[in-house]
Amino acid sequence: MNTPPKFLILEDVETDAELVMDEVKSTFTTCSFKWVVNETDFIKELNTFKPDLVLTDYSLPTYNGMSALKYVLEQSPDTPVILVTGSINEETAVACMKAGAVDYVLKDKMGRLGLAVKTALENKDIIIDRKRVKRELVKSELYYRSILKYMHDEIVVISKDYIITDINNSVLNLTGNKRDNIIGQTCYKILHNFDSPCINYGIDCFLSKVINSGVSERYQRNSKTIGGKEIQLDVIISPLFDENKKITHVIESHRDITNFIEAQDDVKKLSAAVEQSPSPTLMLNLNQEIDYVNKKFISLSGYRKEELIGKNPKVLNIGNFPQSERDVLFRKVINGEIEKNTFCNLKKNGDQYWVSAILAPLENSAGEITGIIEIQEDITQRLKDQKQIEDDLKEKELLLQEIYHRVNNNMQIMISLLNMQVDRAVLDSEKNVLRMAQSRVGAISAIHNDIYQERSFIAINFGNVTRHIFNTLCDSLLVMCGNIELKVEAEIPDFGLDMAQPCALIVNELISNSMRHAYPDGAGIVYVSLNIDESEELTLIVKDNGIGMPESLVPEKSDTTGFNLVYMLATGQLDGTVDINRNNGTTVTIKFKRIEDQKRY
Repeated sequence: MNTPPKFLILEDVETDAELVMDEVKSTFTTCSFKWVVNETDFIKELNTFKPDLVLTDYSLPTYNGMSALKYVLEQSPDTPVILVTGSINEETAVACMKAGAVDYVLKDKMGRLGLAVKTALENKDIIIDRKRVKRELVKSELYYRSILKYMHDEIVVISKDYIITDINNSVLNLTGNKRDNIIGQTCYKILHNFDSPCINYGIDCFLSKVINSGVSERYQRNSKTIGGKEIQLDVIISPLFDENKKITHVIESHRDITNFIEAQDDVKKLSAAVEQSPSPTLMLNLNQEIDYVNKKFISLSGYRKEELIGKNPKVLNIGNFPQSERDVLFRKVINGEIEKNTFCNLKKNGDQYWVSAILAPLENSAGEITGIIEIQEDITQRLKDQKQIEDDLKEKELLLQEIYHRVNNNMQIMISLLNMQVDRAVLDSEKNVLRMAQSRVGAISAIHNDIYQERSFIAINFGNVTRHIFNTLCDSLLVMCGNIELKVEAEIPDFGLDMAQPCALIVNELISNSMRHAYPDGAGIVYVSLNIDESEELTLIVKDNGIGMPESLVPEKSDTTGFNLVYMLATGQLDGTVDINRNNGTTVTIKFKRIEDQKRY
């Protein structure tokens, strides 16, 4: 990239946005940023600032990363999007990548952001080049599809300046000439044996007419075969367009109509179409005998036509469709219904193949049903691919479980390492800081432990999580669980990870505060309850019967990490409210609305 890259950041927390900028600047010393916090500004800057890459948080108060990703893919599909978040899990990450995000970076692993951004910008150029190649392929495809569309017999492709650029083999057979002697020559020389354009000889130039009007022309002319036989040709000249709908060539199709001056009836035309159809096709009479099979059916089954005509379809050794069921299906179709079914057939060599078939009634000119036409599609490879996809998904599920297991093990290692640091610390203040860090990791570990046991991100048993947190705190704070009792009522249905994780950290902080400050004599009771009402509002209560919180302490203005974390999680992640009651101990009540986890996982 020759010009300094531009980055658009969607993030509602200023410190997180500054952290993202610092990490990107560590890789790109010269770059520019736009930071927005809502949908309106995001849409505006995407269209005016025109960033080279978008960095977005997954979850914001009024907007979310998936909505931003969808908008970018619709309005600026060449702009890569990276999710930078602290509230994403592995399953959601996979969903984001499938939706079109190029990468995701967790906020606790910001060190890899610079490399992720650099890789995304490098891949951006590759993707744009691939799209260019695809457009060229589409152009080529349009060209040759047009040739096939207008093909009848002999095909000649001619440029606007009368030069023959392509022919098919039928032209060689008709003229007895070689390809090299025709390609690059003028059409008036090869087709009419003139030294200049036809118009100079008083003959209408249909090529010029088609180029000027853009409309196909049709006429007849006489010609001679390689043996000198006089024949009459039906000539159709049609325009060929490029991707900009401009005429670049014309295509001439020549058909020998010497023996077909009289129009062919519709039955023969239909027969030709069915015979050349890429779909395996067979026709049955009212006795369920095969009357006709086309080339594709013969090629697919491996049988010769004479081995099938007059036989019942059971000659194909249909394994999954008994004759009795085929009789019922046959009666439905001859009664005028169109049916679709799937058959497992055996080729002549014994190989099994699957087809999806449409069965429709055949009518004569009087409208009477005389048989059935069965048009098939070979779906053998599709079924194999589907099975492979299912196997791949199972493998990815196992991989995600293994990743989760390793993450949980790593958290246990972190707890153990913090415990070692506690043992080595000299000052009580250092030990307290380390123990609190240990307890917070333990709270997150409790969530992962429940997920691992229950195998669910949306049915977490918060009562078990709370008990796990309490026991961990007893160990880290050297408190006897028998002296401080825990009472929990926190089992509610459909309690997902997005709610459970912030609630676990809140409960960890509040129980820790109660253990350390509420019971000078070392004994008491901590109550934790979690319930939900009919309006889907949840209430989390943490209560102790200790000495109560001093009136001089204002929790929402406290500079302690614990209360700051409680308020940040309650109002920020849960979008809830915090109420503190100091009567008969301390009661902290947090109310918040349910987060719809089932839409995220």
